[in-house]
Amino acid sequence: APGVFRPTASNVASVLEAMPGVEIRRGVEVASIEITRSAVTGVVLGSGERLPASLVLSRLDPRRTMLGLVDPGWLDPEFVRAIKNIRYRGVVARVMLTLDKPPGFAVLAVAPSLEYLERAHDAAKYGRVSERPFIEARSLGPAGGGRYRVMLHVQYAPYAPAEGEWNDERRAALADGAVRALGEHVPEIASAIVERQVMSPVDLEARFSWPEGQAYHGELGLDQALFMRPVPAWAQYRSPIRGLYLCGPGTHPGGGIAGAAAANAAKIVARDARRGSHPSARTPRS
Repeated sequence: APGVFRPTASNVASVLEAMPGVEIRRGVEVASIEITRSAVTGVVLGSGERLPASLVLSRLDPRRTMLGLVDPGWLDPEFVRAIKNIRYRGVVARVMLTLDKPPGFAVLAVAPSLEYLERAHDAAKYGRVSERPFIEARSLGPAGGGRYRVMLHVQYAPYAPAEGEWNDERRAALADGAVRALGEHVPEIASAIVERQVMSPVDLEARFSWPEGQAYHGELGLDQALFMRPVPAWAQYRSPIRGLYLCGPGTHPGGGIAGAAAANAAKIVARDARRGSHPSARTPRS
């Protein structure tokens, strides 16, 4: 609606950059988080540059943050064990289609029955790509030159196949199955395709840093949800390191509600700042 601010990555960045004292760096690698006496003291970039900081919020998955950027020597062994045991097991692939005519739908889901979904999931459970997958197809609108883009969210495809690995042949087979399943409901879709791109769970991990292709940075199982996300005892966006907070999909409520985890984390950070406290799991070491 006119006059309503609709946040996107670009316009939010523009607003932040206009604020005094705010600097945004894009495409910069973070090598490690510096810690002294169990408290954050800075961030070290891949270039070797050190940025002093007493507060760090990480949207990376919990395992990469706590065991990749933080020296595990600062962490309790039980906490380290819990982080290592987070299940990811991504089973989602993405197929991008370019069509020479409008797809005829805005959003379409291929999920005829619970039995259909169960059988689709069974394939990934045994390390195979589902031949009759669940599909959420979303039209992305015109792509210019009389072309149209459609994104297929395809389930189920295992991150680690039982036999072999993800290669061009396996990616092509996944796309064939997805188009075939979608074609049962949109018969004209196959003849309209002029180009297609396939991203397996491995590709999604490489491009978007989704661990094992898991967009939610951890399965949303009953034992990894709510007060047990990312791990029990540390489900309120805090970490055992003072000044280090987690705010990504690996925290509650996951990635299904855009920005919710970060908004919740910001409230916790503000609350701790007002109280001048941060719960810590262990006695600081020198």
